[in-house]
Amino acid sequence: IGIGDVKAVEDQVTNSAIDDAFTQQVHSLLDELLQQLNNGDTTQADNAEILMSELLVNGEVVSGFTFDQYSQAKAAVDALSDGTEKDSLLSQLHLVEQRMDAMGIDY
Repeated sequence: IGIGDVKAVEDQVTNSAIDDAFTQQVHSLLDELLQQLNNGDTTQADNAEILMSELLVNGEVVSGFTFDQYSQAKAAVDALSDGTEKDSLLSQLHLVEQRMDAMGIDY
């Protein structure tokens, strides 16, 4: 996820007709993420986790994920140094790959 991606989502949230507590919290989190990205404060592991969060929610594979999202997450996880965090993310990635197998998608 890059700064442009976050800004695009932030624009959608800002231009939304909904202005409730949830939307305000999302806007606040996006602002914080933008600050981190602008300051270079996100680590490779943070980036991998963010990308994986687009594929899995509460341990369940998100319906409608794209192959591009999978590819970006896989590349980010593969780039991590070996360790428990990488192993955890690889396990999560395996759940997505199982879903892709079930859908007949080669990866």
